Amino acid sequence: MKRLSTMIKRPDFGPFKTAATLAALTLSVFFFWAPVWIAGQFGAVGLGEIMHTLMLPLEGLDRDIFFSGFTMLVACPALGGLLTFLMTRGLGGRLEKGLLFLAPAALLGSMAFADRQLAIHQFLWGEIEYGSFIDENYRAPDLDRIVFPEAKKNLIIILVESLEDTFTSGQLGQVLAPDLKELQDRHLSFKRQAQVHGAGWTIAGYTAYLFGLPLKLPLSIMKRDHNDYSRYGTFLPGAVSLLEVFEKNGYDFQVIMGSDSAFGGRRNLFKTHAPGARIFDREQFLAGPHEAGDLSSPWGFGDSFLFREARAIVKSAAERQRPFLTIIQTVDSHIGLDSYENDAEYWRRTDRLSAAFARWLEEQDFYRDSVVLIIGDHLYMGQYCAKVELPPISRRGIFNAFLNTGLQPEHPAPQGRLFSSFDLAPTILEAVGAVLPEGRFGLGVSLFRDIPTLLEEHGYERLNEELQKRSRLYDSFY
Repeated sequence: MKRLSTMIKRPDFGPFKTAATLAALTLSVFFFWAPVWIAGQFGAVGLGEIMHTLMLPLEGLDRDIFFSGFTMLVACPALGGLLTFLMTRGLGGRLEKGLLFLAPAALLGSMAFADRQLAIHQFLWGEIEYGSFIDENYRAPDLDRIVFPEAKKNLIIILVESLEDTFTSGQLGQVLAPDLKELQDRHLSFKRQAQVHGAGWTIAGYTAYLFGLPLKLPLSIMKRDHNDYSRYGTFLPGAVSLLEVFEKNGYDFQVIMGSDSAFGGRRNLFKTHAPGARIFDREQFLAGPHEAGDLSSPWGFGDSFLFREARAIVKSAAERQRPFLTIIQTVDSHIGLDSYENDAEYWRRTDRLSAAFARWLEEQDFYRDSVVLIIGDHLYMGQYCAKVELPPISRRGIFNAFLNTGLQPEHPAPQGRLFSSFDLAPTILEAVGAVLPEGRFGLGVSLFRDIPTLLEEHGYERLNEELQKRSRLYDSFY
């Protein structure tokens, strides 16, 4: 009588092994190429920044970046995995059997590489762990207690893409932005503006400066019912920003940018918190007269066109006899628009255009009633600049210069104070003469006051660690 074991037909795992091996090889290529491609296009970003970008509206994204991403993140991994599999199968024998062990090992290795480059496990852990730090340190702005002077000052913010103090301090062995350095030296500038978690890319910079908050995902992506910026068309609807403060006090508001304001959720931010804002962006400018050379940036209109248009828009705002807030955002110095071999030239052009516009403002009649803030939206995302390797992020600072405030800090610090972008929100209000209770707004404190910032109280490492955690108060802003 035959053994029972010989009578039972063993399952054929051949197709499963083939599919699993092919999938492991394809994912191995993906986890290796994804961080490389992302670093080349966007610089040193983590999974948190990537998830925010994917969840926010992608309208206005440069098509070249989209096709490059499809090629490098979809087509190349699929083709690379398939070719490796077929070549090994063709050689047969031991190589084919060895592939069963090589594929999982390659996958684990590439995943470890991706985790190191993109800080994947930190992001996932932050999506799970709740903390109380934000809840305990956030100061909700009270619109009724923020008092402006009778003669209100205009505010013009020039938000320069990726501008940092490193390019004016000589740390790189050269000054890449000499004209902006001259303005910085001649006016008030707060040194040592550190970049912290949740404030390291453009829309996150907006959030830090306007809300005194980091930018965090709406709700945990681990939940099925998570919120989505692009689905609802809002932006932190439960939080109060500087925009509500200025609007309540009768300010006229314009935003000027050469790119599409829909990208990254910027338009949603303005629509949610300043419904009356006039937005001049790529789509608006395309509807008017322009020359082919004006579309000099992959994102839309270059900075030369932008500042030319800004002159007319700001003049028009001044003629309306109302205090006005104008935000102008540049784009030419964005990472990925050129290699670090030539970016010194790009920076000098951005420097020249930005400083020339600021000097033009100084010559206008309305300047005597205006405060001008020139500031970087975040640190430069590349590893190199002007062929020189940049210092670690913790040793670099974001550029800022306040023009025509007529104010000085209560206790000036010659070496600078350790502060973050959150602290600019209350500082901006006091710069235009507003009286701010306790000198606090969101997670920030005014740098005109002798009050310790969160960075000074808790240090760089601990603050970043706490900001990564979820916050029930923050979740309620959605």
